[in-house]
Amino acid sequence: MTETNYRPIQFPRIPESLPDELRRYFAQRDALIDEQVSGMFRSIAGGFAGNLTFDGNVNITGNQTIDGNQILAGNLLADVSIPLYFGFVFSDAGDNKVTWTTGKITYQNLSYTIEAETAGNTEKYIYWDKAATPTTLHTTNTFATAYGTDKYVVCINDGGTPYPCSTGQPNYIAADGSIDTDALAAAAVATANIANDAIDATKLAVTGIDGTSGNVSTNHIAAGMIQTDAITAIKILAGAITTAKIDALAVVAANIAAGAIETAKLAAGAVTAAKMTIKNFLLSAGTFTDESPTGADVAWADCKVVYNGTEYTITNGDTSDKYIYWQLASPTVFATSAALPVLGVSDFLVAQNDSGTHTPTWNNSTVLDGGRVKANTITASEIKANSITASQIAATTITAAELAADSVTATKIDVTDLAAVSATLGNVAIDGAKITNATITSAKIGDLQVGTSNIANNAATNMKTSSTSGTVSCGTSYTSIASVGITTAGGTVEVTVSFAIYKGANTFDFKITQSSTIWEVTGCVLGLPNASAYMPVSFTYYDTPGSGAKTYSASVLVSYDAENVKNRVITVKEFIK
Repeated sequence: MTETNYRPIQFPRIPESLPDELRRYFAQRDALIDEQVSGMFRSIAGGFAGNLTFDGNVNITGNQTIDGNQILAGNLLADVSIPLYFGFVFSDAGDNKVTWTTGKITYQNLSYTIEAETAGNTEKYIYWDKAATPTTLHTTNTFATAYGTDKYVVCINDGGTPYPCSTGQPNYIAADGSIDTDALAAAAVATANIANDAIDATKLAVTGIDGTSGNVSTNHIAAGMIQTDAITAIKILAGAITTAKIDALAVVAANIAAGAIETAKLAAGAVTAAKMTIKNFLLSAGTFTDESPTGADVAWADCKVVYNGTEYTITNGDTSDKYIYWQLASPTVFATSAALPVLGVSDFLVAQNDSGTHTPTWNNSTVLDGGRVKANTITASEIKANSITASQIAATTITAAELAADSVTATKIDVTDLAAVSATLGNVAIDGAKITNATITSAKIGDLQVGTSNIANNAATNMKTSSTSGTVSCGTSYTSIASVGITTAGGTVEVTVSFAIYKGANTFDFKITQSSTIWEVTGCVLGLPNASAYMPVSFTYYDTPGSGAKTYSASVLVSYDAENVKNRVITVKEFIK
């Protein structure tokens, strides 16, 4: 063999519109395929003597003729891993359909004859699948179905216009060099792959963004999407920021111009005590509770005070003292005192406690009582004419020295009260009708002038007694030994209890009850030398129960076991006069 002639494979022209990276890739790919096929023909030529000439139909002149099928069916393409397409003609059949003629696909050392499609197909991707039916081209509208291991797109149907793929060309690139969007993997296009200003408003298909103007509609910017200082004043349309766009507490003091807040801008109640910087005392929150925790106390809770623009939270507390006040030196507590305190320029009375009833004083309420008036400060000029009546004059306060001469006339004397008459009555007879009830006092009755006949039954004393000689057993809890009832008039009551207790117990407790325990004696020691004898015991107690029906009871408790009590007597005596 002296010469081997072959025609290089004719590849489609690489479109000028493709990026430089893709153009370089296709050029390298074409050179690789050309080299592999050229080597194949050189191997064939090496097996024959003489001059061999290869024409476009792959005819070998000389002693033998080898057609394309024989060449491709051998092991000569063992290194070619990219499928080669031969003989296909794709046509627009109308109605968005594409048809194709019979062709061949050579792939991985094998050649496959592909059937023609004369009826046409409307699906987008026309592909070959070695693992399915390798003698037929398949169709689908899903790129993922047409792409994968041993699967290659042969042609793309764009609404009836066929775009055949070049031999060995990557499956996602059409013959015209366009890249099908379905072939791009998620996030395949990075920021570095996009030229500056390549994406304008017309390229955007995002809800909320106008494709012409590029304006962004309301509520379509996610949190964190806007960089710091990205929005300047010139980017904001006049009137674009409304009340609804301003978040709560978003406006701080630095955003408000001096003098910008006028009276008309203030809502009713907007200026609270804490907003005012004045040297006056205000109780801005809290409650006072009368007679808490006891009848003479006043309690306070959840109080806040404002002074000179600062609000202080007060510790909860209570007091029986008369005065409750606040001091700037201890601003979180209320101080108290029984006497009127000496207050400084930053100290203020808060309230006054009148036996469990509070009266606020912090709000300049006019509360004047004896405790707040300095002694000897009210003179005659401070007293309004006719303002002092009999109810303001204490009993026995006015003596002869206070009466002006001739100021007491007959009309000023109450003639029903003979004590007002200093003259001798002479022989004027005074019977019972002339004496006002309850007007004769002890001073009017001479010594030893009241005899027995002048005293009504039970007028001096009222006494009730209950006694029994029977025995009652007492244990380690109180046992009633005697009781008696009496209706009293309100005088002092003397309660006397006597009984005999067996000496077996070392100690015992004793109590008297009237509605509840009113007197109790514990740890009483039995002093008899003989342990087997009864010891007489007696107790006396004085009570002031008021008037009404009363019942007095006596009970005994021994230190252990049970002991007998007998000869039990209880006497209740009220001293009326």
